[in-house]
Amino acid sequence: MGREIKRVALDFDHGPNDGVWPGYTEYRTHCKCEKFVPEEGYEEDDNCDISKDECPYYYEPPEGEGWQIWETVSEGSPTSPVFATREELIEHLMTKGAGGVCGPSSREAAERFVETGWAPSFVGMRFPGSGLMLMDGVNASEFSPKKEE
Repeated sequence: MGREIKRVALDFDHGPNDGVWPGYTEYRTHCKCEKFVPEEGYEEDDNCDISKDECPYYYEPPEGEGWQIWETVSEGSPTSPVFATREELIEHLMTKGAGGVCGPSSREAAERFVETGWAPSFVGMRFPGSGLMLMDGVNASEFSPKKEE
């Protein structure tokens, strides 16, 4: 669960960013034995879950040349516009962040996130002489070991 980069069609439009990706809504409705109850959320029956891979109703957004950030913490929804290039996505990360609690990133953190394609929602880190620090996963990558060239 966290943030991930999806390659989607350049003209992909999720519609109003007020809800869940319909492919996941269909999965929840038909394969997780859940129903939406207004003002209460989803009610579920744990005895009949089917994986996304096995669910005939689940579908991903259309694949393509575009770059888009999605949250995967709950249902899965886009948190950014679709970008035509990797560099445009990195610039967006440096100015706006990955969505939700993720603030703007350094170039290094943005490039690392785009390279790996995924980051956790939060990372807790303890530094010598200080308490626990909770950071969004995209920006926490700056503190992870560097890849050896």
